[in-house]
Amino acid sequence: MRNELLRRLGWCALLLAIVVVGDRGLAAVLDRVFYQSKFRYALAYSGKLETDVLIMGNSRGANSFHQATLESGTGLRAANLSFNGIPAAMMPVLLEDYLERHPAPQTIIVEVSCVGSRRASGTLERFSVLASRSSGVRDLLREHDFKFYVGSQLSHLLRYNSELMWRSLAFRKKSDQTWAMHSQINDELLESVNAEESVEMLSRSEEDAAAIKRLLAIADSKSIRVELVFAPYLKQYREKLDDFEGWFSWLQEKLERPIVDYSLAIDDSALFADRLHLNASGSEKFTAMVVKSLTK
Repeated sequence: MRNELLRRLGWCALLLAIVVVGDRGLAAVLDRVFYQSKFRYALAYSGKLETDVLIMGNSRGANSFHQATLESGTGLRAANLSFNGIPAAMMPVLLEDYLERHPAPQTIIVEVSCVGSRRASGTLERFSVLASRSSGVRDLLREHDFKFYVGSQLSHLLRYNSELMWRSLAFRKKSDQTWAMHSQINDELLESVNAEESVEMLSRSEEDAAAIKRLLAIADSKSIRVELVFAPYLKQYREKLDDFEGWFSWLQEKLERPIVDYSLAIDDSALFADRLHLNASGSEKFTAMVVKSLTK
């Protein structure tokens, strides 16, 4: 009886060892695949995204800036670290990790609509692929999504069940720095916006404001110029936002910095892909406006 129990325990131990070794081995393979791609975060965390102008923000940061226009207008290299739905809490961590691997850029452009737009809990999972190379990412996961953090510590493969992993495969051989939306807002969406009486503004998240203030402190410590901007919204949508001016003033006071308000800078709906995002033509026009500010 005792020998049988020991035999079963031995098989269980062997099975557990195979699972752990397999998990760690496959995770290492996926990690290598990720960091061989030309996706923005793969390059950034490999120290291969050196730039003069660094852009940070959520999907509006990703879609509002036209790299070629920015580079030709300033004569400087530009790179975008923005990503869809990025929580504000992630941004100072990204900057710290970037500066550990690269010389400091001259300028950082921060699109601030990430403040109050998303909760960190549930959205940080897409960045878990970076946890193997960033203690800051691991700390954020532990703080905001403890169950996922524990799971990702037990199974490293879980970290690669991530949107960033799939994006890296799409950009395995080509840069994603020309990322843009090429569609034009359709009549149905325009009609729905026009039919709305009012739209709820972003929340006044103290936690998000504190995260951006931390980003500013990191930049200040490296003598990096920071431009805070609010990129264009579809005019009909922007005009129906409840208390935009109040939210905008609140954020400026919290950050103790001026924010350039471009929210109504483009009034041609043909330059938008939807109510929140410029399309490629719109980003080119908007970036030309930003260049004038940068070259003053």
